[in-house]
Amino acid sequence: MYDEPEDYDETSRDLFLQLLFSYEVNPRTVLFLGYSETGFENQDVWRTATDRTLFLKLGYAFVW
Repeated sequence: MYDEPEDYDETSRDLFLQLLFSYEVNPRTVLFLGYSETGFENQDVWRTATDRTLFLKLGYAFVW
């Protein structure tokens, strides 16, 4: 049987959100756009973000 830790709080929880969009421009070029967010929520605070990341990446294959 699983024992819960002593400091476990049933009224709070951690949240994680991650989105990724990719677009293929042509067979050798791809564009990525992403977003992630971590946070927490409890009975006193509603969905507070603690860390946010936004990125854009372009991938290209060179042909010699």
